[in-house]
Amino acid sequence: MKTDDFDVIVVGAGIAGLCCAGELVLRGARPLLICESKEVGYLYRSAWIGKNRCLMQHPARQASWGGGWWFGLARRLNIPLKLYSSFREFRIGTRGSSVVHDLPVCVSASAVVDAMAQFSPLPIGEYRAGMEKVLGAALAIPYQELCNMQEVPLVKWLADQGADEFVSMMMLAIGANFIELKMDQARERLSVFGSIGPLRAWMCGEGEQWNAFPDAREGLCIPLAQEVERRGGKVLRGQKVKRVLIEGDRAVGVELEDGSKIKAPKVALASGTGRVGKLLDRLPDEIVKCIEYEKTIEGLEDFTSFSLLDKPVDVDPRKFMFLINPDGSSLQCTFSLQTVAPWTTEPGKFLLGAEVILSREEVDELGGADGVFANMEAINEEMHPGYTKALLETATLRHPHWAGPNLCGPKLPRTIDSLKNLWFVGEGSAPVGGLYVDLSASTGIMGAQDMFPDK
Repeated sequence: MKTDDFDVIVVGAGIAGLCCAGELVLRGARPLLICESKEVGYLYRSAWIGKNRCLMQHPARQASWGGGWWFGLARRLNIPLKLYSSFREFRIGTRGSSVVHDLPVCVSASAVVDAMAQFSPLPIGEYRAGMEKVLGAALAIPYQELCNMQEVPLVKWLADQGADEFVSMMMLAIGANFIELKMDQARERLSVFGSIGPLRAWMCGEGEQWNAFPDAREGLCIPLAQEVERRGGKVLRGQKVKRVLIEGDRAVGVELEDGSKIKAPKVALASGTGRVGKLLDRLPDEIVKCIEYEKTIEGLEDFTSFSLLDKPVDVDPRKFMFLINPDGSSLQCTFSLQTVAPWTTEPGKFLLGAEVILSREEVDELGGADGVFANMEAINEEMHPGYTKALLETATLRHPHWAGPNLCGPKLPRTIDSLKNLWFVGEGSAPVGGLYVDLSASTGIMGAQDMFPDK
């Protein structure tokens, strides 16, 4: 390939890379998008149990935060994206109790406190004024400012607000559950953005979830890639990048694992932070601190199971359910697919998903991955009596913890002075404009806008 064939090489074809390439073609640039798997959107694929499609992703959109990033890009690119409403409300129960509480959308700080009073094992009454004060401050943060608080520890912000020990514990518990962490992990790692953002999105009505038809990979990711190609970009599938090519103080292209080299005036990395460290022969100081922090959270892993059932066991399948520990930390969450995405499930069958986030130590205590999934099935029975008798078959998946951007470690800058023409547009970079899938989309789109601001 010639040096001037492409304006930008985008490495990584998840949502961040796809949205970056999509915005680039809208701005008149010609990107080369390198996909290291056989098809784009690998992490957005479904698992399967026979003919039953186990949806892995329910793309989030913060409509009140600028209208939604992937949603708006799909409209501007005119891709045939079809969406169906996903989980809008939640339920929560405490382990050891048979009582399950609905978690409605709470418009104000007082409404949030009322909801928390229902399921808290501790009396809130005398702490109500302090909780409303802190929650009022959390709800008043402009969303642009909130997005910039990725590296501000929640515990520091709570101290600055004058929160006492009880109020701080309750705020940490909220954050821990929406990010599926234990309390000690939340206390050590949660950022203001990563805790208050999900609170406002899911509990306070500022976010929404959707099901892309037939799933997020086939309905959103692949059409994005096809439209990039139709508009003059190129998608290179099944090719692994070995390293970024550097000449002097400039990125000039990439070398693939097969030894071939491709050059372009700009290189944009839309891969995970850990992968970035493997692509650069020389690591600038601004990057080292991000990679070192990433290593400290590599022990956290997401375990997901899908269970095919011959009887319904979820009494309210339109709502996402959290089971929490008595200390307020996350234990396990479950969700049913046959109601919110009926095309996924054979008639007369029912699909129940379950998810936990565990540290390496917790996995070892449970006897490895097999022990984790066995324990998840036992908790499913606890959450949904009759589950074991109704179980036909399961499918399991595991992947690195998805909530890294919500933690308070350092984020990759968009660019660095010591290595010109290299851009960081993955979900581990900053600034961002939203949460979850919208977070990844925002980094890709804003990165493209920064690269070509006048087009």
